Amino acid sequence: MEGGDFPTLQELVRAVSEAHDLDEALAVVAATLGRAGYDPVSCALSIVEPTGGFRIRGRWSAAPTRLEPGMSISPNFTADTKRLAAELLNANAVWFRLDEVDLGILSDLFRSEGGQAWILVPIMGKSGVIGVLSVGSADRGGFTEADVAMVAGVARGVERILLEKAPPSADAGNGA
Repeated sequence: MEGGDFPTLQELVRAVSEAHDLDEALAVVAATLGRAGYDPVSCALSIVEPTGGFRIRGRWSAAPTRLEPGMSISPNFTADTKRLAAELLNANAVWFRLDEVDLGILSDLFRSEGGQAWILVPIMGKSGVIGVLSVGSADRGGFTEADVAMVAGVARGVERILLEKAPPSADAGNGA
């Protein structure tokens, strides 16, 4: 993927801070990635649940989606799901092409949004990983390590703001 008109991280942080709610903040992140030459189809913030699943807190999607804020998803744990989860729990960003992994129901959900490749970046709280910022792309070529580093940098720059904009729920006491 080629970069284009990408604002400084400081400009992005300011724009995300000025968003009225989490969904608008995620739209700002997606639009920024779009201007940088990426082809985002979705951008979401999900919070890890004690059961091992996650609850969608906010989302932006280029097309209609079945995934809505408040929805709780319990993935079936395939070998690929377990491998990716282990990387995320070790605070590592991961990326994949959907045609190269079997994520069970998650693969179906990602495909329903038109995604071909995904980056998942762990969102850190005081007690460790508390959520995931996901960015999907329609580009079948996937992502490069440089793309992942850039999206992870964006996530680190805005994760505190995104968490502040996340609507409160029963898991708010988990160290965020």
